[in-house]
Amino acid sequence: MDENASKLLQALKDFPFWLLVGLSIATNISLFAPAIAAEMTAVYRPWLIGGAVLFSVLAVTRAVGLILQWSSLRKAAAEGRRTFHISPIEQQSHWSVSRQSDGSSTTQIAASLFVKNRRQNSLYLVKANLIKPKIKGKVIQNLIFIQGPGGQDVGSALYSGYSVPADQSLPVQVVIHILGCPATKVTDDLDAILALVDDDGNEQRIRMALKGFR
Repeated sequence: MDENASKLLQALKDFPFWLLVGLSIATNISLFAPAIAAEMTAVYRPWLIGGAVLFSVLAVTRAVGLILQWSSLRKAAAEGRRTFHISPIEQQSHWSVSRQSDGSSTTQIAASLFVKNRRQNSLYLVKANLIKPKIKGKVIQNLIFIQGPGGQDVGSALYSGYSVPADQSLPVQVVIHILGCPATKVTDDLDAILALVDDDGNEQRIRMALKGFR
């Protein structure tokens, strides 16, 4: 391939994606539309075929490249939102249901977790949500307890200002009380998905089995 042909191909590769798609569609329509094909002389038909193939290949190649680029950017953005990692401690996690004097039921979730801070500054966990199972009822209590400095006591980010230091891991206890109960026997383990949210609004989820009272 001579230098001029190489420059031409490079110029075509740098064409905007929408222009390549337009040229591909136009050349293919000109090639296969009966009315246009009937008016075309045999001299120009090979050039049109070559143009249709060339523009189609370039359009597909550019589309694949854009998809891969978008996927890479999406992964990088998702990785940037993973400011912490959660590991479940299932043997210390449980759930129960309490009957109230008015006949209502309250579900109590107590989940033990190990949280690693992936940020370069302190991690403040401000909210926990029970994603699964869905319980239609008001959340009465929603607390996250973090081990304090020195490991002597525990407290929350909201009330005690406790946090997970940069690039460190600490045990975390999640306590949630919801007015209502799931369609599961209290003696069975509860297949649950919990979500923790930091002070920047980044959310991480963990699936775990909460022990029932047998």
